[in-house]
Amino acid sequence: MKQRSILLCAALLAAAVSCNTDEEGIVLSTPVLSIADTTSTSFTVAWEAVENADMYTYEFGEDQASTEELSVTFDGLVPDSMYTVKVKAVSTSASVESEWAEISVTLLSQDSEIPKLNLVAEMTDRFTLNVRTSPTDKELPYYFEPVPGSMYEDAGNEPEAVLQDMLASYLKYYGDAAAAYAELAMTGDRNRNYDITEYAEAEFHVVGAGIDAALGITTEVEHVVVSVDVPVSDNTFDISIVGKTQSRIVVSVVPSNSDQYAIILQDKETVDAMSGVSLRRFLLGLVTDNSLCTGEETMTYEKNIVPSHDYTVLVFGYEDGMMTTDVSREDVRTPDPEAVTDLEFTFNINPTGPQEAEVEIVPSNQSAAYFYEVVTADAWYNTYQGSAQNVIEAYASNIGWTILRYLEQFGSIGTQNYTYDSFVLTEPGGDYVLFAIGYNIDNGAVTFTTQDYEKFSTPEGGGQGDGGDLGFYFDIYPQSAGEVFIRVTPTDDEASYFYDVMPIEDWTYYYSYEPSEYIEYMADPGSVVEYLRQYGSTGVDENMYSLAPGEEYVVFAIGYAVSGETVTYLNYEFAGFTAPEDQGGDPGDGLTFYLVIERESNGEFVVNIQPSDETAPYIYAVMTDSEYDDFYPDNLYDYFYGRYENSGYEGTFAQYIEDNTRTGDYNGTSTGFYNDGSSWYFKLVAAGVTVEGDEVTFHSQAEMENFYETW
Repeated sequence: MKQRSILLCAALLAAAVSCNTDEEGIVLSTPVLSIADTTSTSFTVAWEAVENADMYTYEFGEDQASTEELSVTFDGLVPDSMYTVKVKAVSTSASVESEWAEISVTLLSQDSEIPKLNLVAEMTDRFTLNVRTSPTDKELPYYFEPVPGSMYEDAGNEPEAVLQDMLASYLKYYGDAAAAYAELAMTGDRNRNYDITEYAEAEFHVVGAGIDAALGITTEVEHVVVSVDVPVSDNTFDISIVGKTQSRIVVSVVPSNSDQYAIILQDKETVDAMSGVSLRRFLLGLVTDNSLCTGEETMTYEKNIVPSHDYTVLVFGYEDGMMTTDVSREDVRTPDPEAVTDLEFTFNINPTGPQEAEVEIVPSNQSAAYFYEVVTADAWYNTYQGSAQNVIEAYASNIGWTILRYLEQFGSIGTQNYTYDSFVLTEPGGDYVLFAIGYNIDNGAVTFTTQDYEKFSTPEGGGQGDGGDLGFYFDIYPQSAGEVFIRVTPTDDEASYFYDVMPIEDWTYYYSYEPSEYIEYMADPGSVVEYLRQYGSTGVDENMYSLAPGEEYVVFAIGYAVSGETVTYLNYEFAGFTAPEDQGGDPGDGLTFYLVIERESNGEFVVNIQPSDETAPYIYAVMTDSEYDDFYPDNLYDYFYGRYENSGYEGTFAQYIEDNTRTGDYNGTSTGFYNDGSSWYFKLVAAGVTVEGDEVTFHSQAEMENFYETW
């Protein structure tokens, strides 16, 4: 049986109700309709009062009328027929109307047998909800769905209201009834499993009924309640903000008992935009060992805390991947930065390798705003003319942002420590400049103040001594046919080394167990020093290899030191392995991805994508946490179609996908995917792509293991 994720509707029901507004700001929400008092020849349509409305207009067939009541009854109708009613709210004083609401009903004759779904639901294990139907009418189109207890309670504990809310949400999501009906309608016996891990609620409700092509309910709504064995705690929390600066928040939590709980700090706007269900699901995905506590706890947050910003502290009981209490919260706003005109900086720079340097920036005022970065000396003096402001303007322009928006996202407060690596320090033994510049913001206007900079160089590279102590660890992970993921870990993180994979015959016969001969062969006719500068490594390195299935290979690593144009080879090690056999299957079967967001760079992400098949076409995306919840993995088509519609692309959707499809490894910036400051959590996803004419199919969906946190 297919394992299904529980439900797009959980997100859809959190969406705002559509409404119309007049010039004076009078808002009329669309009425929410329900059917009541149904007989074989009559029925009643009812709705809740809409704020600011003094009248309701309804359409029935070709007739239109108005009423001040909150219901209307239609009688003298024909049994075994379907009827549709539209209702909108009206404000006669403001001359404004809401959008139409629509509902349908089928009247059954007295001697007609009312179809039954025979809905059955039960937990088959701790986190799997199984739902089965065996309708009396196998041709009856119907729909069912499980919802958490909190959502059921939000709908007034009424099964019909829950189902109507679901269908209305789907109608809005798909755009028209035909598309929604085609996606939702079921017939015959069904048996489905739902994964409820992320919902962590003690009770689920399954509701279902017959539906028609207009998404009207055609039978009685069946309702089954299922109890879930979840841990429960009576823990309560006293949350206090015991310290805050422009770049630091200190939180104290005093629980009422010793049960485990989690503390999460989040952007307040993000929290306020979520319903109870979606917020709980979101928070469960953020829990790490660092956020779990017992007893009294004080947490200090300094990473990516910015001035003049609203945050929310969220605390909740947690055990075995589930919430055990309600969510408690405390809001906090960081102070504005101090306006300073004579900010000074102290730089501490420690080059730790050929392409790595640790930097510390200490401003003379810990509450003032500033921006810092490292660029090559050539770019600093020639491209940017020694001006930090020119760097900021160029960086902001490159991603289409204003300077204000860029600084709000990437500016700093207080002492900062950062380690730069090969993404910025591109040349071993290169010359670089670390700079910092102060700025003030007044009513959206940016004023730059003092700047300072310091030049430094990285060493040419290489391990120290005779290399006798340098060793390597090889982690070899077979993937699909011929695909092997390899990670190399040196015992000295500062040592320079080279590694590669070759057939065992080449290792033993051509190069006689001498990796230096292989390096010199690969570098010829160029310089070995330049070859190693381009392809050498420091620290942990990893790669995905596409090899011949079933063949034997060797992975080797050798240390080296460079002095001028002279290379000294150090210790080396190697390990043998066999590439996995081809297990057969259709093209696209077994396609896997190694996916990592390595870092941020000027608003974009540096991504590393390694597909198991270098010839297979694929597409990738960097999704925010909310996009991930809404679209991955089953709605990638909708996600990319939305990007296509918003892109202004002049061709077809299939042509758009083909233009954005890749093959082979990719390690670079996430063109088209930016951190605009609206989310702190991102995930890199990828999928294989098949395009046949105008038909686009996504397969082999994959995601990076954890969310990339930008704070």
